[in-house]
Amino acid sequence: MIIIDANPKISESFDADALIDHMNGPILIGGNLTRIEKALVLSRPSFMDRKPPSSPQDYDKQFDWLMQQLDKYPERLFPVMSINPSFEQEYALVLLQKLVREKGLRALKLHPNLHNFRANDDVKLLAPMLEACSKLNIPVLIHTGDPFSEPSRVEPVAQAYSDTTFVMLHFGTQTVSFAVDAIAVSKRNDNVYLETSQAMYARLKEAGRVLGADKLIFGSDAPVNDIWAQAMLVSALQHKPPLGLGMNEEDLAKIMGGNIAKLAHIPT
Repeated sequence: MIIIDANPKISESFDADALIDHMNGPILIGGNLTRIEKALVLSRPSFMDRKPPSSPQDYDKQFDWLMQQLDKYPERLFPVMSINPSFEQEYALVLLQKLVREKGLRALKLHPNLHNFRANDDVKLLAPMLEACSKLNIPVLIHTGDPFSEPSRVEPVAQAYSDTTFVMLHFGTQTVSFAVDAIAVSKRNDNVYLETSQAMYARLKEAGRVLGADKLIFGSDAPVNDIWAQAMLVSALQHKPPLGLGMNEEDLAKIMGGNIAKLAHIPT
């Protein structure tokens, strides 16, 4: 089983070296000592800054730092770009296309809460990015769980852009939980997937029963969370009911890496 973390972040205090060291474990998953083999990685400062870029070069600077880090581990770490749709979007989209072609960019991250937009109310604002991701065949990773970021706001956008793939991050859960809504939205929309970080185990089991393994994607949200604690939570689905779902190895492998490998074209 190849495990891929779909949602860690790096910064100066938790850089690529620290991430790889943590990914290497080893830890016991499914009776086998293993490690996190690969990850989709975002620069945490690139989306945490609430201020508009002072010039188009800010996006370049953010991504240059990310690639300096990821270039140390090109077979294991793959870049994600964050765009604040309200600032320099036209330039950011030019850079997005270039990065997909030249740097192997694998996904786009949107953060409604930090960037002060509502997906369903600001569809026109998001449209150029969603269309670009569809043409580039990369998924949109969208933060969920806060006000502005409820899963129900993602649904009409996913329906309007059915050729774009959406991964709702954090299982619709932050300080409050919209996990049940997140499961329902994914169930109704073939192009909407659920990432597992922040999931309560009972809701994770519910998602496994309702959605099956094909719609779930393992992610840790490290370093907010410990990667291994999150991985072990998902692997507990293999326990026999009522503790788990009795999930077989093939289905667990889809959640732990297979699904995101297909969506983000990560070689396995």
